[in-house]
Amino acid sequence: MESRRWTRDRGPRPVLVADDDQGILDVVSTMLRLDDLFAFTCHDGTRAVEMFHEIQPQLVILDVSMPGLDGLAVCREIRAASSVPIIMLTVMNESKDAAAALEAGADDYVRKPFAADELRARIASDHQNFIAAIAGGQKRPGDIWSSAPEPAAVGATSHDC
Repeated sequence: MESRRWTRDRGPRPVLVADDDQGILDVVSTMLRLDDLFAFTCHDGTRAVEMFHEIQPQLVILDVSMPGLDGLAVCREIRAASSVPIIMLTVMNESKDAAAALEAGADDYVRKPFAADELRARIASDHQNFIAAIAGGQKRPGDIWSSAPEPAAVGATSHDC
């Protein structure tokens, strides 16, 4: 049986980024591309859940305030299916907002405006922690990193979904 674990020879690793601000999507997509990650982006929470199941990303970055399902609802749905790392990226800056995101299942919470180097460091840290959990046999049911399809397999030629 062929391993579907994501490796460098299979191309950039898929990341789902959902935000209703196209400028944020563009900045985050460019930043991810520099780190050999492939961003699938969308503008609303309902589409984010659909894309999550279609592309099986290795990381999810969500805004809290989006049309359709809000980021917290999307986070809860994804967390019910997988332990893929989820980073909330939002303008909501009160501690209760961060607590709500973490309680919904987010692994990290980054406030906008954000520094690119901080977000890149958090992405790298969450990615390494997840890889370590897999290597240590702590992978939970629903983990999908090892079966993620190629970006071309879902018809993506750019970052927009």
